Amino acid sequence: MTRDDDLKLADGMEEFYEFCMNTRKSSGPHSDDDVTEAGTPEERRLRMETFAEIFDRPYPDNMKVRNWYVTAPGREIPVRIYRPSVADKFSIPTLLYFHGGGWVQGSLDTHDEITAAIAEHAEVQVVAVHFRRPPENPHPAAVNDCFKVLQWVRNEGQLLGLNGDRIGIAGDSAGGHLSASLTQKLKLEGLPNVLFQVLIYPAMDTDFTTSSYTEYERGPWLTTEDMRYFWSAYMPDVGDESDPVRYPARAEDLSGLPPALIVNAQHDPLRDDGINYGQKLKDAGVTVDVRTVEGMTHAFLRARYMSAPAAREFNQICNQIKAHLHA
Repeated sequence: MTRDDDLKLADGMEEFYEFCMNTRKSSGPHSDDDVTEAGTPEERRLRMETFAEIFDRPYPDNMKVRNWYVTAPGREIPVRIYRPSVADKFSIPTLLYFHGGGWVQGSLDTHDEITAAIAEHAEVQVVAVHFRRPPENPHPAAVNDCFKVLQWVRNEGQLLGLNGDRIGIAGDSAGGHLSASLTQKLKLEGLPNVLFQVLIYPAMDTDFTTSSYTEYERGPWLTTEDMRYFWSAYMPDVGDESDPVRYPARAEDLSGLPPALIVNAQHDPLRDDGINYGQKLKDAGVTVDVRTVEGMTHAFLRARYMSAPAAREFNQICNQIKAHLHA
């Protein structure tokens, strides 16, 4: 979690950074590199799980949370369903959320507080998806799990009170990539697409020569070395580089995809990934809102209790979800 002391961070982000560093130092010995420092996949996962616990919050009043499993051949996919109190009064849309963590890390628990807050503020039922993770399960396992859960919501979700007609998808970091991949998979298979896609500081391509990858090679928060590891775990073989499900940003045809919100952080190696993909969507005629939030780092959604600008951006994300899915 290294950073350049000359970086101009948004209000509250310095305090957030120091809080995270101090919390990690008190939790046991480790290096002073970033939060996803090197180690085995299990070591990385444990670090992220332990770190995320410091952001736990009680669920909003009267929110109902249910753990469930979507059954697929040879596996069950864990999901967590968040039903805000407003859902007791009328049918509300459904948002599938794919967690970040470089595909390798992250879980329903690491993003529990974020997904609950989105459900409450956007007035949607959120279905958080715990897809299979690499390197044990490389591409296309994760996107296939996301696809399976989407089809389950459409075909059987009503059994649990889910609206299968008005569906959006969202994800942060690697989850943003899965969201974009899923829209391409639906398009290729000739299936109805989702109503809205939200990509939050998404990882979109393996071009590590962009300006943001170069400028923020050592972070803060996320490093270029991290992303090289994550991509190699997710796709140990490059495969077909023109495959739009593998590499949505390289797709020859992006037309007809659902409206998108892409939110980037200024001080993030992934910044240009989101900017470039947003421009390609725009060039293809897709309605897209691309925002780069000044003074923010990767993972700033977790900073909103200390940073007013982070809180404002989170609220704007929720407002856009609400506007598109409730329309």
